[in-house]
Amino acid sequence: RQVYYNLWQAGGPPPPPSDGGSAEEGESSQDPVGGSESSVQTALIDDMEAENLWESYPDGMGSTVVSALTSQEAHSGSQSLRIDVDIIEGGWGDTGRYFDAPHDWSAADGLELWLHASQAGMPFSIVVFSGEPEAPSPFVLELTTSPDSASGWVLYAMGWDEFNLAEWADQSGNMSLDPESIVGFSINHFPGQGTVWMDDVGLWNLSIADEEQGSDSSEDTNGGSSICPLGMIMPGLFFAAALTAGKRRF
Repeated sequence: RQVYYNLWQAGGPPPPPSDGGSAEEGESSQDPVGGSESSVQTALIDDMEAENLWESYPDGMGSTVVSALTSQEAHSGSQSLRIDVDIIEGGWGDTGRYFDAPHDWSAADGLELWLHASQAGMPFSIVVFSGEPEAPSPFVLELTTSPDSASGWVLYAMGWDEFNLAEWADQSGNMSLDPESIVGFSINHFPGQGTVWMDDVGLWNLSIADEEQGSDSSEDTNGGSSICPLGMIMPGLFFAAALTAGKRRF
């Protein structure tokens, strides 16, 4: 927990002490796009149906972050992770999962999660920690809850190359995210109040999607003003097609 404390003292959201803590920063500007079911292969990390392995940390300056599994909302199954935030001006908080040993996620093209929000326009960032568990480097992608996320579930699909090293991170460490050595990831909260529900966090593989979409594209009949009943996709700077098929647990 010394790493966590030192970075907190330095004024930046901290990386995890192998079992807690986390971070901020990156960029995204595209709007959500509609879609129908697709064949993107997904390795499921957490469907929120079992034990709550997520930890929430406020800034210690008056902000609050409370997270818990709930049956109030769910993208699939019967539960999701509800996160209530009240972040003061200039403050931060985050909710994340961390590993004692590095995970090799290089077979995947990126991280994805389904999100529902109490309101549109809530800024947040996804932080991926890469490197040694004792001194990981935080890589960040900034996002915002979309109008569609306020009325339903939105898929955020993020490629590894969209994440940038956080400005507050140690600049002598890794300058680019290494998916072969992932030690944790989190959602970082910015000033404001609201609630987000998160579900079906996983890894996606575009190469499999490209191969299968060629034969499945003729079945994609949702168009015009219709919206896929399973949700909308909110990309970082890149998007996968829509809901994943053939999920396997990570």
